[in-house]
Amino acid sequence: MSSSDESLSGSAGNIDSNFDEDFDFGFGDVYDVPPVLEDNVPTVLEVFSGGAGAGDSASASTVGRRTGRTNRWIGGYKYTRANDTRNKVSYRCSQYRSNCGGKCDFVKRLQRYTNFVPHTCGQRAGDDDDDTELPPTVTQDVTVQMKREVARKAITMTASRSAIWEAVRAKFYGARDQNLARTGLTREYVLRRVNRVRAEEFGGSVYGQIEVPPWSQVLSDDGIATDTNFLLFHYSYYEKTTKTRERLLGWGHPVLLNMLKQKKTSLFVDGTFRCVPPRFKQCIVFTTYDRATKGYYPCAFVLGTSKKYGVYFHAMRLVSTATDDSIDPEFVYCDFEAGMIRAVRDHFPSAAPIGCLFHFKQACRRKMKKYRISEAECKIAMKRGILDMLTVIPQPKVEKQGVAWVRSKIAEKCALAGLVYSTTKWEEFWGYFHRTWIVKFPPALWNVEPYTRDLVSRTNNPLERFNREMNAAFSGGHTNLPDFAAGVEKLARRYANLKADIELGRARQPTRPPIQLPRPVELPDVPEISSNNTNSRVANDESSDEGEPHFIRDDTRRVVVQRSDFSGLCNPDSLASVGNQ
Repeated sequence: MSSSDESLSGSAGNIDSNFDEDFDFGFGDVYDVPPVLEDNVPTVLEVFSGGAGAGDSASASTVGRRTGRTNRWIGGYKYTRANDTRNKVSYRCSQYRSNCGGKCDFVKRLQRYTNFVPHTCGQRAGDDDDDTELPPTVTQDVTVQMKREVARKAITMTASRSAIWEAVRAKFYGARDQNLARTGLTREYVLRRVNRVRAEEFGGSVYGQIEVPPWSQVLSDDGIATDTNFLLFHYSYYEKTTKTRERLLGWGHPVLLNMLKQKKTSLFVDGTFRCVPPRFKQCIVFTTYDRATKGYYPCAFVLGTSKKYGVYFHAMRLVSTATDDSIDPEFVYCDFEAGMIRAVRDHFPSAAPIGCLFHFKQACRRKMKKYRISEAECKIAMKRGILDMLTVIPQPKVEKQGVAWVRSKIAEKCALAGLVYSTTKWEEFWGYFHRTWIVKFPPALWNVEPYTRDLVSRTNNPLERFNREMNAAFSGGHTNLPDFAAGVEKLARRYANLKADIELGRARQPTRPPIQLPRPVELPDVPEISSNNTNSRVANDESSDEGEPHFIRDDTRRVVVQRSDFSGLCNPDSLASVGNQ
């Protein structure tokens, strides 16, 4: 902390006697900058001649220390003192270390700044060098006014510290008047002051800050908190198995949250990780498809401290409670995560979980690469109508007839292209496919043959697209919790405004191409795959599945049931309901 900040702030624990007694922190209060010249404001002559206790006439106790009065804001940019002689004081741009050539002189006889040298740091300098027509330059100290403005914005706005500094700087230092030099707070001091004011007003806990206005409310387009709540819940519980405390924070815009109450709609559930605040592992986003506007809208945001089944279970329960238990989707699109799929089964037993086609093909392509299958063979397998044919044929035929047809089709295409079919490597791949996409994740999770006419999407791309948009809205890898709450509120408010604009005809409905699925083929009856061959493939790669949960299929609904370890689940009784669905 420089001495300039010390001279402005006094004691570190004293914040201007509670920000001056005559200042009101009311939400509607607007502070006006005082007139440029006041009776008690020292002139430049007084500053540099030792009057008013400023300038270079420091007391003996401060000899050898900087007084903090070497900086001046002139014409909208910042200067620092370079040299002081009997006749003039030379100033240079505060960015001189970045090779900016901006300079000016304060001529004591004329009592004004002159001899301006153009800047090279991107700001525009004055070019009026007439020494006789301009009035004397005056210096104004706006320290007190800036402190009040920073305190007001820190309490009544959800803006970040840097945004508050930019607003305050534009208000007090942005005037392009070369006859007015202002002294006040520095950027570093403003950033620290925002922290101090918010800590004193909302307490030391960051969770206490986001639970009160304006962070807990929906903001107007002017950034003023309204009476509508944006914070849905703050829930924590103790996980006995891991002996840790899990925490969930949920937000949702009421306009978008009501869209979850639509009957038999499509629900997208996925998590994003890059932009979440420290101490949290993921942000679970609930997105739905609106039939009226034909668009996808993020309805709820839930921060979770882990990626376990318990977090997914409670997240869906709390979001459902926020909608008065009115969520009744027809399809739930999600990734192939065991905990998430199980939580979907628990809360939405009548909905059909749909796994993302992109992640299905991506996982298969990575395994082909792992088993060193040639690139040409991989391209043949990944073409439309080859491997993805398994997603549109009848589900009972996938395991035997479907796999046999795909294997023969790949071999046939390789022969036509003059490629050598890698029999051993493909045997390893189909062993992986049987373990993962037949046993662990049965075809009922990724085969859409019963629902081809009712699907609005085949992948999780609508939610993935929003996740990229949300990650781009936050600078840096992991933002702090208040800034995250303010950021998701801004995104949700923008989507709510978009929905209203489409309904009122101010915006067009988004146009999307229809879903293109491969045409199912007639599968001939093939002899049953040798059990010895299948068992050998499974045994060869059994070691690679250590520590992974195992799944079996229910003969009635072909659903996923976990059988290895049920410790650490929040609702052990739900295991029976999963098996009976």
